[in-house]
Amino acid sequence: MSKNPHRFALASITLLLMTRVISAAELPTTDAHSFSNPHEVRVTHVGLDLRVDFDSKKLIGHVDLRLDRVNPAATELILDTRELTVFKVELTGRVQQE
Repeated sequence: MSKNPHRFALASITLLLMTRVISAAELPTTDAHSFSNPHEVRVTHVGLDLRVDFDSKKLIGHVDLRLDRVNPAATELILDTRELTVFKVELTGRVQQE
């Protein structure tokens, strides 16, 4: 046993915290609940303009996304749009084909 139990406790806590920080840094970069491709294209900003229609239980409006192309060779943006109806997609003001 150490002559100074407080020093031993402090060293143990420090070691434990360092282990937790290293473990957090090694977390996976993918989301198992998403089909998106953030390793290629990442959403960096979301702007929402929504109207609530309580009678039909809908949100109606538009979203502006700011994107960062992580992989310069990326040609596809995959967004999670489950149970959303997308009527139109524009890229800097131009309507895009599906």
